[in-house]
Amino acid sequence: MAPNMIARVSLQEPLPLMFLKKNERGRVVDLMGDCSCLHRLKEMGLEVGSVVTMLVPGRPCVLGVDGRRMSLRVDCEADILVEPLAKNTDEISIRTARNQSW
Repeated sequence: MAPNMIARVSLQEPLPLMFLKKNERGRVVDLMGDCSCLHRLKEMGLEVGSVVTMLVPGRPCVLGVDGRRMSLRVDCEADILVEPLAKNTDEISIRTARNQSW
């Protein structure tokens, strides 16, 4: 690993997007499927690294992505794997930044 590289360590295994429960967040870690389907998902803002919130689970589901709501029917053309995120990740980051002495 290069000296300035930071390794991202995951405590949880990636899981299919459909396994997120209502209001759970996850980071997209892998997209697999038909090229045209993957291209369309990327156009809508859903790509590796995107943070999604499951607003309404089901088929179709409603996701929150980059401040937008998106209805998505995941079928056999695309597999979306996410890494579940802690519910209060943003709050922890803000508290940590405020408590640091510079």
